[in-house]
Amino acid sequence: MLINLITTKSKLNSRIFVGALALTASLVLFGCAPTSNDSQEESESSNTEGESADNQEASNPMIENVDVNKAAELLESNEEIVVLDVRTPEEYQSVRIAGAVNIDYRAADFAEKLAELDKDKTYLVHCAAGGRSAKSRDMMEKAGFTSIYHMDGGMGAWEKAGKPVEK
Repeated sequence: MLINLITTKSKLNSRIFVGALALTASLVLFGCAPTSNDSQEESESSNTEGESADNQEASNPMIENVDVNKAAELLESNEEIVVLDVRTPEEYQSVRIAGAVNIDYRAADFAEKLAELDKDKTYLVHCAAGGRSAKSRDMMEKAGFTSIYHMDGGMGAWEKAGKPVEK
């Protein structure tokens, strides 16, 4: 009788195991198969994701480091570019690119003055050698400016290349 009970219990456990295995296999094979509605939703979802990626790409700022020759070409071909000189007022007064706007990077209110600028305009940012303007460029990017050219070498490179200046 004891052997009969053990055999019956083993058969029952075996059947439960096989049944559970069959159920799991069914769920894996058929439970994850897309229905016609699921396929359509997945396709629409992919399109939406693609569109948002395009929109995100469009909202990414354009930031480019340029040498003085490229900077001069940009200024000649586009009068809408704002030259942002981030040197001290003394440096700015001694020599500058014609029409440049001066906001002193070292001033306590630099970030506030930067925030007052139109973020949708195109800027050519420079300093004396490139250090302060590189930091300014990074701040502008974080602040949401959409189009920034950074002039490598700064005013020193501009003058060395014989580009036009105001005094």
